[in-house]
Amino acid sequence: MTTTSSGKSLNEILHANGKLTDIIRKIDGLKKIECLTHKALSEILFTSVTENSFSRELINAIHVTDYDKGRLLLLCDNGAISTRLRYLLPELTHALRNNGKMPNLTRIDLKIAQTATTTVPPSSTKVKISTYNSKLLKDTLSKLRT
Repeated sequence: MTTTSSGKSLNEILHANGKLTDIIRKIDGLKKIECLTHKALSEILFTSVTENSFSRELINAIHVTDYDKGRLLLLCDNGAISTRLRYLLPELTHALRNNGKMPNLTRIDLKIAQTATTTVPPSSTKVKISTYNSKLLKDTLSKLRT
């Protein structure tokens, strides 16, 4: 058993106020719901005539982030996944609710994950143009100045 300088075990400190236990239970519950959701989506997608290579990508790009008061919140990796899933929501809701998996499910909301955007610094290289175009630009500039 690991103890700290205060003589308490690490387990005692982490579970002292019960919040960590509550968080762990919530995470475990969401993982189970995610498994149920992925399984239901697999059944919907792989039995339909519209099955394609996008089906596996769709399932892997959906994450359960919350389930509270009958509302399931799914986080989609991008807008394309969200759009595709939106068309499947009635079937998914029915599958989760009516197969005894989540009888209290009232609705499913979708949210698109925010991704970090990177900006490309301006290029330090000069644009090269032909001698003819260079002369044409210079002539045009001189005409504009006069």
